[in-house]
Amino acid sequence: AARGAGFNVFDRIIPYVAGLDTVHLQIKQCLGEAIQLNKISQKAAYLYFISSEQDGVIKSIKGIENIQNIKEIAKIKLFYKEGDQVKKLSSGSDRIGYILSLSDNIDYCKKAIILAKQYLNLEIN
Repeated sequence: AARGAGFNVFDRIIPYVAGLDTVHLQIKQCLGEAIQLNKISQKAAYLYFISSEQDGVIKSIKGIENIQNIKEIAKIKLFYKEGDQVKKLSSGSDRIGYILSLSDNIDYCKKAIILAKQYLNLEIN
Protein backbone atom coordinates (compact mmCIF):
# COMPACT_ATOMS: atom_id res chain seq x y z
CA ALA A 1 0.00 0.00 0.00
CA ALA A 2 1.09 3.57 -0.57
CA ARG A 3 0.21 4.39 3.03
CA GLY A 4 0.54 2.31 6.14
CA ALA A 5 -2.26 1.88 8.65
CA GLY A 6 -2.81 4.68 11.16
CA PHE A 7 -3.07 4.73 14.95
CA ASN A 8 0.54 3.60 15.43
CA VAL A 9 -0.06 0.28 13.63
CA PHE A 10 2.37 0.81 10.77
CA ASP A 11 5.15 2.68 12.52
CA ARG A 12 4.99 1.40 16.10
CA ILE A 13 2.86 -1.70 16.66
CA ILE A 14 4.11 -3.90 13.79
CA PRO A 15 7.79 -3.09 14.44
CA TYR A 16 7.32 -3.79 18.17
CA VAL A 17 5.28 -6.98 17.82
CA ALA A 18 7.15 -8.51 14.87
CA GLY A 19 10.56 -6.89 15.32
CA LEU A 20 10.51 -5.79 11.68
CA ASP A 21 11.23 -2.35 10.26
CA THR A 22 8.35 -2.50 7.82
CA VAL A 23 9.05 0.92 6.30
CA HIS A 24 12.63 -0.05 5.43
CA LEU A 25 11.53 -3.43 4.07
CA GLN A 26 8.83 -1.90 1.86
CA ILE A 27 11.24 0.68 0.46
CA LYS A 28 13.73 -2.05 -0.42
CA GLN A 29 10.97 -4.13 -2.01
CA CYS A 30 9.74 -1.16 -4.08
CA LEU A 31 13.30 -0.64 -5.32
CA GLY A 32 13.41 -4.25 -6.46
CA GLU A 33 15.95 -5.23 -3.83
CA ALA A 34 15.80 -8.59 -2.12
CA ILE A 35 14.53 -8.49 1.41
CA GLN A 36 15.40 -10.89 4.17
CA LEU A 37 13.21 -11.46 7.18
CA ASN A 38 15.03 -12.29 10.36
CA LYS A 39 13.41 -14.20 13.17
CA ILE A 40 10.08 -12.56 13.91
CA SER A 41 9.45 -11.44 17.50
CA GLN A 42 6.59 -12.77 19.57
CA LYS A 43 5.57 -9.65 21.45
CA ALA A 44 2.06 -8.30 21.95
CA ALA A 45 0.04 -5.12 21.44
CA TYR A 46 -3.49 -4.07 22.24
CA LEU A 47 -5.08 -0.97 20.70
CA TYR A 48 -8.26 0.24 22.40
CA PHE A 49 -10.37 3.00 20.85
CA ILE A 50 -12.12 5.43 23.19
CA SER A 51 -15.62 6.39 22.09
CA SER A 52 -18.85 7.80 23.43
CA GLU A 53 -22.17 6.02 23.76
CA GLN A 54 -23.99 9.33 23.27
CA ASP A 55 -23.77 12.67 21.52
CA GLY A 56 -22.75 15.45 23.88
CA VAL A 57 -20.09 17.75 25.25
CA ILE A 58 -17.09 16.56 27.25
CA LYS A 59 -17.58 18.04 30.70
CA SER A 60 -14.47 16.50 32.29
CA ILE A 61 -11.59 14.15 31.58
CA LYS A 62 -9.93 12.45 34.54
CA GLY A 63 -7.47 9.62 35.10
CA ILE A 64 -4.93 10.34 32.34
CA GLU A 65 -1.96 10.55 34.74
CA ASN A 66 -2.90 7.22 36.33
CA ILE A 67 -3.11 5.62 32.89
CA GLN A 68 0.27 7.01 31.87
CA ASN A 69 1.79 5.39 34.97
CA ILE A 70 0.73 1.88 33.92
CA LYS A 71 3.91 0.12 32.80
CA GLU A 72 2.44 -1.52 29.69
CA ILE A 73 0.68 1.61 28.43
CA ALA A 74 2.80 2.97 25.61
CA LYS A 75 0.50 5.82 24.60
CA ILE A 76 -2.82 7.44 25.31
CA LYS A 77 -4.04 9.99 22.80
CA LEU A 78 -7.22 12.06 22.99
CA PHE A 79 -8.46 13.96 19.96
CA TYR A 80 -10.87 16.08 22.01
CA LYS A 81 -10.65 18.16 25.18
CA GLU A 82 -13.06 19.37 27.83
CA GLY A 83 -15.74 21.54 26.25
CA ASP A 84 -15.57 19.80 22.87
CA GLN A 85 -18.63 18.25 21.30
CA VAL A 86 -18.46 14.51 20.57
CA LYS A 87 -20.74 12.11 18.75
CA LYS A 88 -21.89 8.59 19.47
CA LEU A 89 -19.62 6.21 17.58
CA SER A 90 -20.83 5.65 14.04
CA SER A 91 -17.57 6.04 12.09
CA GLY A 92 -13.83 6.25 12.70
CA SER A 93 -13.93 10.04 12.88
CA ASP A 94 -16.18 9.81 15.96
CA ARG A 95 -13.43 8.21 18.05
CA ILE A 96 -12.44 10.30 21.06
CA GLY A 97 -8.99 8.77 21.22
CA TYR A 98 -7.09 5.58 21.84
CA ILE A 99 -4.94 3.71 24.34
CA LEU A 100 -2.01 1.59 23.16
CA SER A 101 -0.56 -1.18 25.30
CA LEU A 102 2.70 -2.97 24.44
CA SER A 103 4.21 -5.92 26.29
CA ASP A 104 5.94 -9.24 25.85
CA ASN A 105 2.66 -10.92 26.81
CA ILE A 106 -0.87 -10.35 25.46
CA ASP A 107 -2.39 -10.99 28.88
CA TYR A 108 -0.37 -8.09 30.32
CA CYS A 109 -1.58 -5.89 27.46
CA LYS A 110 -5.20 -6.80 28.11
CA LYS A 111 -4.88 -6.27 31.86
CA ALA A 112 -3.28 -2.85 31.28
CA ILE A 113 -6.15 -1.80 29.01
CA ILE A 114 -8.74 -3.02 31.52
CA LEU A 115 -7.03 -1.00 34.26
CA ALA A 116 -6.71 2.04 31.99
CA LYS A 117 -10.43 1.88 31.19
CA GLN A 118 -11.16 1.82 34.93
CA TYR A 119 -9.00 4.92 35.47
CA LEU A 120 -10.41 6.85 32.52
CA ASN A 121 -13.36 8.99 33.54
CA LEU A 122 -14.96 10.91 30.68
CA GLU A 123 -18.01 12.85 31.72
CA ILE A 124 -20.15 13.62 28.69
CA ASN A 125 -23.41 15.60 28.91
